[in-house]
This record gives sequence, C-alpha cells and structure tokens, in this order.
Amino acid sequence: MVVNDEYVLIDFANGGMLNFTYDLMLQNFYFTNSKTWKHFHKLNFKTNNDPDIFFGTSSYFFKSLETTYGIYLDEEDIKLSLIIALSEIFIKNYHRYQSKEEWSDGIGMFEAIEINCKHIMESACAQ
Repeated sequence: MVVNDEYVLIDFANGGMLNFTYDLMLQNFYFTNSKTWKHFHKLNFKTNNDPDIFFGTSSYFFKSLETTYGIYLDEEDIKLSLIIALSEIFIKNYHRYQSKEEWSDGIGMFEAIEINCKHIMESACAQ
C-alpha cells in the first residue's frame, strides 16, 4: 500500500502490533533444537548468514532496518527484542487458546515456547 508517497506493508497473518522481530522470530520458532535457541547468547544476529539460524536472513533483516529507518541496534537490543517476541507469541496465544475446543491446538505452541526459553537460559549459563 502507498500512503503519502511512502510504502506501507501490512501483515494480516496474525493481526496486531507486535515487536519488530516477531516475524523474524517465527522463522525458527518451531525448530526448537535449532542453533537459534541453543546458542542464542553466542550468536551475532547482525552478521549471521548461517542457514540454520533464521534461514540466514537475520543479517539482511537488520541491515535493511538500519538503512531504511536509520535504526541502529546492538546485539543485546536484538536479543531482548527476540525474547519479547517470544513473550508476545505466548500472550497472544494464551488468550486465543482458552476454550476447551482450541486448547489442544495451543499445547504444541506453548511447549515450543517453553523449550526455546529453556535453550536461551542454558545458552546464557554456558557463557
């Protein structure tokens, strides 16, 4: 969409205003044994080209963010944003899966969140 001579992207997949790393985080969300989560604190997402970590796209994502919007983030900002995005997926889906009919659909998602958070904590302890 073009608004006031500027491009505006609207992602209707999950609807709502979420952390800017939310869509990036989703690329590896269900791959709970990926390097993304197991080596979280050792990784440099701004220079990453490893296809096992966000399919090698995180360096492109953050370079685009910097050049397009002039936003500079250090690795700690990025890691915090990814953890916030994990929290957002938990909060959003906890609310969504409250009914008995839908609860079983959300269990796998909650298990993935728990595993990913466990890996992140373990990677911090390994530092």
